[in-house]
Amino acid sequence: MMYSEGQIQGIFILTAIPSFSMTTVKGGYEPRYKIMMRLPEHLLEPVGRSLTAMNIHHVMIRERGRRVDSIIIRRRFDILRVCDIMPNSPTKSKSWRKFKRVMEMVRNGEHLEEDSKYRFEMILNENENEETNPSSR
Repeated sequence: MMYSEGQIQGIFILTAIPSFSMTTVKGGYEPRYKIMMRLPEHLLEPVGRSLTAMNIHHVMIRERGRRVDSIIIRRRFDILRVCDIMPNSPTKSKSWRKFKRVMEMVRNGEHLEEDSKYRFEMILNENENEETNPSSR
C-alpha cells in the first residue's frame, strides 16, 4: 500500500516534528535541520514507500526506549520538498510556521550571509502567540 501526496500531507500534519538550529563550525555557523515522524508500526512501511516514490530520502532509526522505528528526513532538498507540500494549516507541532520560514531563508541562500545567525535566532525566538493570534497585537 502507498499513500497519495494528499494523504502524506495529512500524515505530516499529524505526526511530523521539525527541528532547526544553528551550530558553530570552523568557519562560523551552519544550519542543522531535520523532520522526525513517530508513526505507529503499521504505517512505517507504507509511508516509507510513499516517501521514496515522492523522491524524498529518509532513514528509519530506532529511538532509545521505543519499540518502533521513527522516520527522519535530513537532506536539504528533501526537507524543502516537504515544506513545499505542507499546507499552511494547523499542525501537531506548533513550530512548522517558523520552520518553513527559516527553511525558505536557507533556500534563498540567506544562511550564507554574515548576520544570518542573528536573523535565524530572531525568527526562532519569536513568541508563537504573535504568529498564531494576530488580534493580540
